[in-house]
This record gives sequence, C-alpha cells and structure tokens, in this order.
Amino acid sequence: MLLHVIVSVLTSLTWCQEIIENGRIECSDGWCRVDCDYGYIPLGSYVIPETDLLAENVACDIPVAIVAGGYNKDWNHDEVYLSSTELYSMTSEKHCNYTLPDLPVNRKGMFGGWVNGMAVVCGGVDMEGVIGADCFQYNRVDNVWLYLQTMKIERSFAATDVIQGCLLITGGETNEGSTDTTEILGGENCHWDHGDIKLFKPREGHCMVTFGDEIVLVGGGPDNYGSTQIYNLATGEWRNGSDPQKDRALHACARLEFEDATEAMVVAGNDFSPQDLAEIYFPHNDTWIWTKNWMKTERSGVAMTVLGGRPTVFGGYGGDYCCKEYYVTAESWDNESEHWWTLHARNITEGRKSLAVMQIPSSLFPGCT
Repeated sequence: MLLHVIVSVLTSLTWCQEIIENGRIECSDGWCRVDCDYGYIPLGSYVIPETDLLAENVACDIPVAIVAGGYNKDWNHDEVYLSSTELYSMTSEKHCNYTLPDLPVNRKGMFGGWVNGMAVVCGGVDMEGVIGADCFQYNRVDNVWLYLQTMKIERSFAATDVIQGCLLITGGETNEGSTDTTEILGGENCHWDHGDIKLFKPREGHCMVTFGDEIVLVGGGPDNYGSTQIYNLATGEWRNGSDPQKDRALHACARLEFEDATEAMVVAGNDFSPQDLAEIYFPHNDTWIWTKNWMKTERSGVAMTVLGGRPTVFGGYGGDYCCKEYYVTAESWDNESEHWWTLHARNITEGRKSLAVMQIPSSLFPGCT
C-alpha cells in the first residue's frame, strides 16, 4: 500500500519522501533513494527507478557480514593467502549455518561493499605480489562468486564506501606504488554526479566513512599515518581535519550514531603500538576522543563494519610478544556501556589478517537475523 501511495504522489510532485520500516524512501526526477536507519541496509539497491517501486521489494534489512580473503600462516610459518569466504552473523551457528564458496583468487588487501543489490569484492594482492584489478559479485541463488568487471587500474588496500548507490573506491597500492586516484562502481543504479575525485595525496591502507556530503579519510601510508582529510562533495574541495591522536596503519573504521543522532566514526586496529587503542572522530566539531576502554585484543590488519547496530572489528593479527596469533574473533564497540565486547556467539572459521568484510541483507539467509 505504501508504494502505491508513493507512485500516486509522484504523478503530481517532483519530490517526495515516505517513511518505511527502519528507513525512508526519497524520490525525485524519476529516481528513488532508499535511506535506511543506522544499523540497516537496503534489501536491494540504494537507488532504484521510480517505475520499479511496485516491482521491487523495497525494504531496509538487518545486515550480516561476508568475510573474504586475507592471509595467515601454516604450521611451517609460511604465509598462506586465502580465497575462502564465510558468513558472519550475530546469531549462533545453530540457527545460521551457511557455507559460502571460495573466490576465484587468493588475495589479501581486497575491498568491497553492498552495492546495486550485490555483495562485491575487488582488487587485492596475491602471493606473487600481483595486484588485481578484477571485481567479483556473490550470486546467492547459485552460491557462487562470479566475475563482475575490471577496475580502471589494479588496487590493493584501498578504502570504499557507498554513496548515491555507487561504490566509491579511493586510493590503494598499485604496481606503480600508492595512488591518489579514485573510481566508481555500481552499474545502472549508480547515480554519480561529482566527477573524478583526486585524493589530497597518494594513500593506501587508510579507512573512509561518509557523512552526508563529506567523505572522511583517516591514516594510511605512505605519509598519511597521522592525518585526517575531508572531501566536500558539494564544493569539490579537500581540507585537513584535526589529526587522530595516534598514527594509523592497517586499521579500519565504521560509522557510529548516538541516540541524539550525532554522527561519528570509530577507528580501531593499528600496525603501530599499542594496537588495542581505539578512538572516535566527531565530524561536526572536528574532534577526537579515545574510546573509554581499550579493545579486548591488540589487532593489526583488521576489517570493520556495522553489525548488530555496533561498529564491529573482525580478525587481524596481534597479541602478546610470545603468543601472537591470527584472530578468529570479532569485537564490537558498545556506546551505551562504553566498552569493547568480544562476540561469543561465533568466531570466523580461520584467522585472517588484511581481510575484507562486506554487509549483506540477512533476509537472504533465513535464520541469520
């Protein structure tokens, strides 16, 4: 009934907004954007044609995570690059137990996201040091990873976020070194109208979160470890933000929303010691604070997304000097208790450093909500 109302309103207006469960739909000039509440993602694409509103199942869903690639070491202490992928849910394996296929490639430093109704993973570097430019999409019906497309250039250790239904890929390591280039993926439902973005300087191993019209990049090499740069999509200009309190490399970040709707980003993990010291950046006043309590474990080479309504860190490598390990655990930042909590419902099946994590709707996997 709601979508019928939207379509009828659009016949007489050029813009409208309707509230749906856990989000809203905003329509203008023949296109509609699905804007989900914090902790939810669209069941399909973020942007759809107005004419598809009745045919599409437009909804905001609780996400689970696909964990992909990375590397660890075998019993001979030789590095093993991974092609395996797996599903991670806040529910136990008793209720959510799905086997995902391997990728066609074994790589670390891959990246991706949920875009155009697809879980997409791209790039990365293999054991021979070859950096990939190919992207793969997960096909839920056939439970297989399929080739999607080739990026303009090869990249590993890039950062991504979904903007206007598009996957924005920034920086990364290429065969020529770190790059200041960006590119857009997303197919026909990607509506990018901001032209080419060139980074403030070449950058890899950084992290990125978008707040409205502003993209915030933090840390990374080769000479950005202690920096914050902000790109304004409306003006097309970069500016420096206040520096993080700790240099950052092989870290990750995720968006955080407070009860009063204040937005922030949690930055966690590090290749610099101490690796369990996390911090929060507030874009509205350009300030940083430490998380009140330390992470449960020291982690480098982590991945991060929002799961269960909380910024959640996966995998990585670290620990005491005597007993370092590739972690199979995940931990979340709980803003109410101001603590990091190890998630005990399940672990990932093997330790991974420099892994990729992408959100995917839980409705695709019954029992995993």
